[in-house]
Amino acid sequence: MARVSAWLKKPEHWARRAEAWWLRRRALRDGLEWKNGAPCPEPLLDAGGAQIGNLLYVACGYKSPNAANEAIFVFDMQRERWVGRIATPSGLAHSHCAVASDGHRYIYFASGQLGPQCRPAVPSVFSYDTRENRWHELPPVPASRYAAAMQYWRGRLHLVGGADEDRWTARADHWSLAVSGGRTDEAGWRAEQPIPVAGMHGSSAVLGDSLYVFGGQQGDFQAIPGDPDCTCTGRTPETYLSSAFRLSDPSGPWTRVADLPIAVSHADFSTIVVDGRILLIGGQVYKDPEQFYLRLTDAIQAYDPLADRWSMFGYLPHKLKIPVVGRLGDRLFVVAGQRGALPDGDRPGEITREMLTTTLPASPAARVREGAGFAGRKILLVSHDLSRSGAPLLLLETAQALMESGATVRLATASDDVRGWNLASQFGIPLIPIESAIAVAAASDAIIANTASDPTAAWVRKCLAANPFLAQRLVWWVHEIDIENFKQAADLLQLAALAIFDSNAARAAWQEAVALPPKVRVMHPPLSDDFVETASRASLPFPMKPQTRTQRPVELARDDIRRRLGVSKDDFLLLSLGSLEPGKGQRMLIRTIARLAAESGLPIRLLLVGLNRSDRAALLEDLTSDEKAVLSPARTYLRQSAFASFYLASDAFIMNSQGATKGRGETFGRVTTEAMAFGLPVLGTSAGGTAEIIVDGVTGYQYPTGEDGQAVLQRQVEILVRDRLLANRLGQAGRQSALARFQQGKHLSDLAEALELIW
Repeated sequence: MARVSAWLKKPEHWARRAEAWWLRRRALRDGLEWKNGAPCPEPLLDAGGAQIGNLLYVACGYKSPNAANEAIFVFDMQRERWVGRIATPSGLAHSHCAVASDGHRYIYFASGQLGPQCRPAVPSVFSYDTRENRWHELPPVPASRYAAAMQYWRGRLHLVGGADEDRWTARADHWSLAVSGGRTDEAGWRAEQPIPVAGMHGSSAVLGDSLYVFGGQQGDFQAIPGDPDCTCTGRTPETYLSSAFRLSDPSGPWTRVADLPIAVSHADFSTIVVDGRILLIGGQVYKDPEQFYLRLTDAIQAYDPLADRWSMFGYLPHKLKIPVVGRLGDRLFVVAGQRGALPDGDRPGEITREMLTTTLPASPAARVREGAGFAGRKILLVSHDLSRSGAPLLLLETAQALMESGATVRLATASDDVRGWNLASQFGIPLIPIESAIAVAAASDAIIANTASDPTAAWVRKCLAANPFLAQRLVWWVHEIDIENFKQAADLLQLAALAIFDSNAARAAWQEAVALPPKVRVMHPPLSDDFVETASRASLPFPMKPQTRTQRPVELARDDIRRRLGVSKDDFLLLSLGSLEPGKGQRMLIRTIARLAAESGLPIRLLLVGLNRSDRAALLEDLTSDEKAVLSPARTYLRQSAFASFYLASDAFIMNSQGATKGRGETFGRVTTEAMAFGLPVLGTSAGGTAEIIVDGVTGYQYPTGEDGQAVLQRQVEILVRDRLLANRLGQAGRQSALARFQQGKHLSDLAEALELIW
C-alpha cells in the first residue's frame, strides 16, 4: 500500500492517469474509439514512414533535439508488435527525408537532413529491398531538399516541393526518376511541371491514378548563421497553406482542387487513403511571428476526390504533429510524433513513443442540401466562445448546414478556448487558430461575427483595423437584447455590411440605442433537422446524475426518465431550461409553483436544467419546505449536452425570462421552440422574442413580466394541470407550429437571400 501511495504522489503518474481518463472520455464522444498499442522503441519526431503489406516502417527521426535516430523500426500491424530494427547506410538522411514505397517490396528515401538540431541537407537517394534487406544508392536529387513530398506513381518517383538548403525558403520544383526493382536506368532526375504553390512539409497521396499534394508551409526555423552547433532560431515567419493540387498526367498541368478546411503542415507521413478518400491526420497549424509559439491540431481532414469536397472525418485523442500512420483492413495505426502539451493543449509538448489504434467506421453517406445557394462559397465564422450556450450551438448547427450545402466553412473562437474536446469537434466544424482568422477573412466571401459580446467585438475591431475593406463582407449576427451590456459593439455594428437579429424585439432594442447598418434582417433561429428527428424518438440518452456533466448518458424512455427524476405517472412536470440568472426568473418561478402546489394540493413538480455547480448548491440550500416539495435535488441538473430527454419527460415548459434590464425578456429563446417540437404546451412572458414564438391560447400562454405576471402564470399552470387534454391539444398545436415556422431549410434560404445583399 505504501508503494502504491508513493507511486501516486509522483506528478508524472498523475499525468498518466489523467491521460488514460482523457483517452477513455474521447473514445465515448467522437465515434473513433482510440486505444493504446505497443509503443515505438524510441520517441521519434520527423521520422519517415512507409507501408509494405502488413508491415509499417518508421524511419530515423529525432529522438530529441540533440539526438538523431539512425535506424528503421518495423511494426507488424497484424500481430500488433514491433518485429525488427534495420540499420541505415551512411549518408541516409535522419530527418526531413522524403519517403515513398511501391507498396510491395521497395522503399525509397530522398534528400533530407543528417544529424540533430538544424544541419545541412543532403541530396542522397537510396532504395531499400525489404525482402533481401539490401540497400542501393540511386542518383542524387538535383538540389538538396528539406521535407519534400514524394510518391511512387506510374513507375517513377515524383519528388515535389520542399525547402532549399537554407532550410526555410520553400521550393516548387517537381522532379521524377524511373525506378524498377529498387534500381534505375536513368542517369539523373528529370524536371517535371512545378507545383503552382511552393511549400515544404506538404501531404501527398496517389488515388485514382492521380497524384495529390496538400497543404504544407512556407518558412521554417532557421539555423543561426555560422553557429557550430547549427542551433535553430524561431525568427522566421511561417505561412500555412490550404492549397491542394492534383496531377492526372505527368506531362500535363497541375489542377487546383478544393482548399483544405484547416491549413496544415507536418502531416507528411500521416496522410493515407481510406475507402476512396484521403485522410490528413493531425499536423501543425500555426506559428506566431513574434513569440514563435506553435499550434497543433487533432483534426482528421478527409478529401473526397469525386465530390471535390472536404469533411471532418474525426479527431485524435490529442493534438499530434507528424506521426507515422499505417492501415490494415479497418484498423488504423498512428505512432510517434510530437504531441500537444498535457492535458491536451495545442502547443507542442513531448516527443512521443505512443501508438494509437482505432477501428475505422464505415463511411456514411454525406448529407447534401441542394439549391441552398452556398455551393462554392467560403465563409468564416467567428464565435465569442465554444461554450454550450445557445449562440455557439446555433452557429455550429448553421455551420453544419452550410457545409452540407457545399460551402467551405471555417470557424475561429475569439476566446481561443480550443483546448480539449470542444463544441467544434463535436459538430465536425473545421477550427482554425484565432491568429489566422484575419488572413482567412480576407479570402472569404462572408465573415459572420457571432454575438455582440466583448471578445467578438474586440476581434472585429482588430480585423477592420488591419483590413478596412472587410467591412463590406462582415455580417454581425446579434443574439443579445440588453444592449446596455454590450456597449463595445455599439459603435462597430453600423460598420457591418449586414446585421441579423434573432427577433423583432432585439432589433427594436438596438435600433433605439445605436445606428444600425443599412442592411438589416430578422431571422428567427431554426430547429436543426437533427433535433427535429430527435423530438420524434420514444427514448433518448439521459444523464443519470444531476450533479455532474461528464457521465455517459443512458438511453431511456419517458416513463423510465420520470422515475429517475422522482416523478410519478400522475405528477405534472414543469421544465425550465437555462442558466440560473436573475433575468431568467428561476427563483421567482420556484416561489410561484411552490405557492400553487401548496394552495391547491395539485401534484406539480418542477425540473430545472442548466445550472452551474455553485449555483445549484446555493439554490438547494435556500429552498423552503414548500419549495422542496416541488423541486428536489434529483430535479436540479447542471448544464448537460444530453438535454433532449428532459423535454421527453416533461408535461409543459416555462420560459419565465424577465430580461436583465427594462423587462425586455428573452432575445428569442430557442429552448421554447424545442419544447414545442416535443409537443409540450409552452408558457412564457409576453416580452422579447418569446412573444413572437407563443401564440397565446393556441400553442400555450403568455403572461406579463414582473410579480403581477406571476399571479397570471399561477392560474395558467393550474388550468393545464387540471385539464390534461387541453395541455395535450396546446402541445400538439405547438409542435405543428414549430415544425412549420422554424425549419432549418427555410432558415438557410433566408440566410442565402440576406447574404445576396453583400455578394
